Amino acid sequence: MAAIAARDIGAPLPKVWLRIDIDGEPAGIVTFVLRADVAPRASENFRGLCTGEYGRGRLTGKPLSFAGTAFFRIIPGMMAVGGDIENNDGTGGECVFEQGKGALAEGRLADESFLLRHTGRGVLSTAVHRGPDTGASAFNLTFAPCRLLDERAVVFGYAVAGRAAPVTATGGGPRP
Repeated sequence: MAAIAARDIGAPLPKVWLRIDIDGEPAGIVTFVLRADVAPRASENFRGLCTGEYGRGRLTGKPLSFAGTAFFRIIPGMMAVGGDIENNDGTGGECVFEQGKGALAEGRLADESFLLRHTGRGVLSTAVHRGPDTGASAFNLTFAPCRLLDERAVVFGYAVAGRAAPVTATGGGPRP
């Protein structure tokens, strides 16, 4: 099976945006195209977390929304990881689907497809938690090709517009 680049698009696909703030100040808006044709559940999960329309999580009781969350891990020159709607540190999260209605286990997504690859800057994929089929709300946003994520993290979109201010790590760790 041949891999295709995350930017190969045929039919119209959903678009969403995130406003990025750094130290409480607006840094920009990033618009993403979601590859619902290849990874429909991961795409809908991200879209729903961007809009906040799914209400509160059944497991955490917290809003199913990226509002107020942080990029909790930044690897300069490689990627940023964000979207932990539970603990905001990469240890938690929850998907918008219920078990048996889109989620493999309560709060977790099955790995749908590894067809798309982490080919360059702006690729959006599920964050790898504790192994296969453990995607939730956390996501990766690449700054460069990240082949080590191929076959591990499901690519479901890419950035098409916007550029936040450069992100740097502070305080001795990979945090904004």
